[in-house]
Amino acid sequence: MPLEMFRNDDFVVRSACEFESEVCVITFDSYSDDRSLDRSGFAQDFFISRRTDAIHFISRENDWYQYPELPTAAAEVAARVGKYRRVVAYGSSMGGYGAIRFGGMAGARAALAISPQFSIDPLTASFERRWKYDSDRIDFSVERTLEAPFVSTAYIVYDPCDLDRRHVDLFRRRTRVIDVRLPDVGHPATGSLAEAGLLSELVMDFVGDAVDAARVARRVADARESSSQFHYVMSTRAFTARSRIRYADKAATMAPRHFGFVAHYASLLAASGRFSEAGIAFARAAAISPDHPVLLYKLTEFHERRGDLEGAIEAAERLVALHSETYRPRLEQLLRLRSRPQRHWPALRIGGRRFAEDPALSVDIGLTTTPSPPPFADSWRMHEALVASRPAGPVDVFLVGDALAEFWPADLWAPLSVFNFGVRADKTQHALWRLGELPADAIDCRHAVVLVGANNLGANDTARGIAAGVAAVVAGVVRVAPKASLWVIAMPPCGAESRFRAEVWRESNRILASLKGFATLDVGAALTDGSGLPSYETDGIHLTRAGYERLTQSMMGWLE
Repeated sequence: MPLEMFRNDDFVVRSACEFESEVCVITFDSYSDDRSLDRSGFAQDFFISRRTDAIHFISRENDWYQYPELPTAAAEVAARVGKYRRVVAYGSSMGGYGAIRFGGMAGARAALAISPQFSIDPLTASFERRWKYDSDRIDFSVERTLEAPFVSTAYIVYDPCDLDRRHVDLFRRRTRVIDVRLPDVGHPATGSLAEAGLLSELVMDFVGDAVDAARVARRVADARESSSQFHYVMSTRAFTARSRIRYADKAATMAPRHFGFVAHYASLLAASGRFSEAGIAFARAAAISPDHPVLLYKLTEFHERRGDLEGAIEAAERLVALHSETYRPRLEQLLRLRSRPQRHWPALRIGGRRFAEDPALSVDIGLTTTPSPPPFADSWRMHEALVASRPAGPVDVFLVGDALAEFWPADLWAPLSVFNFGVRADKTQHALWRLGELPADAIDCRHAVVLVGANNLGANDTARGIAAGVAAVVAGVVRVAPKASLWVIAMPPCGAESRFRAEVWRESNRILASLKGFATLDVGAALTDGSGLPSYETDGIHLTRAGYERLTQSMMGWLE
């Protein structure tokens, strides 16, 4: 059981020295969104699993260890580790900074630092702006006045194509640097090392004083094309928006449960004005980590870009409340925007939420993407019955939509199990509201199938409004069924001779087919080929059993 050697309101030093190993590792925690001092130390469980003694410095805030009491705590550690044959320090990014700068005071002679900073003090490293909000608030008097030697030797793992290279060059003036150069791994390099299966090996080689830098570099280079981290990094360095999005899409596809990659992809889509696709990607990120500060910050940008300043402020307020006053400047920036004279666009309220007509968020899109409760009493009753009967265990298919979904014969899906969440008369905004009534991660399914939009077509909604509404429904599905593969059945043709609002119907389906984040299935040809029994009822809208048979046959080839 780790024991505390030092604790105050700012940081804690915790000892896990129960194995009597010959080497003791002193770790410095990296940048963290967890403000608790009771969290585990950096790599604490890893060293316990390797039966290696370790002592961990853990800070409450991301202050780059600028604490006046730090030298006192480090001296206590140094007195404790004198019995070991070898004492080393280890950290990544902010922790790498601590390992090199303060590890020597704690008794370490060498440090393994992954993507460290020499400093984020603007007076020392004016080129460093990645942590501007932090550097603006931190008092760097400890760093500026402390006269203590760095560790004697620093093994520094970094990307020479990254800004980190400039920090490494500054370290060379103060310590012996052994370079482990890994091009195109980005910051921090831990991601690529872990993805290539090399991180644990590198750390233990360092503990044993047996690091082979050239071998590590070769193995990381060999794994580049199959690395999601590599494609993420290339996305951050590409020159065109199209290339950035293409690389980000590849990274998020290769690692669909990696929050950072999915959130980055969503942010790029939003920056390009592809709001429907961005909404789906943000929903995927939220399914992974709903209150992550990076997600909330990017959502402030997303909502601001799409013209929803109130949504941006709401996300910023949540960011400050849940995480840190560090983010208050962003909230204040948005509040200042709200206080300025604005052009008065026609306001629209649906379902209690405000949308403003804006060049970025037009009324036709606001109408179809704003959650709205069921339009009829029968719709309410059907919805309540469905919520009450949602499956407790896994199903194969989660079917969401309007009457075309509701009336789909269950027996045609056999042998697949289906939870049919379709309700007649639903438009996209109604399906979106009903999805919002389900808890997050409520449906465990392999596939989610969306069939909605026909009632929007009948209500004279625009093609882009219908497509945006369907995409919003998909984003709602992601929240409810985050593990599902996503399928959208493009609106079938309808009306006399399948010509009802044909131009709008075609354009809406064309837009849907162009969007990423789900697969769009065009079943129009299967329903209108004229062979055998008719696919449509006499109203030209609803399907006959023969029509559902053809529709199901088209679907099964995709779902199995």
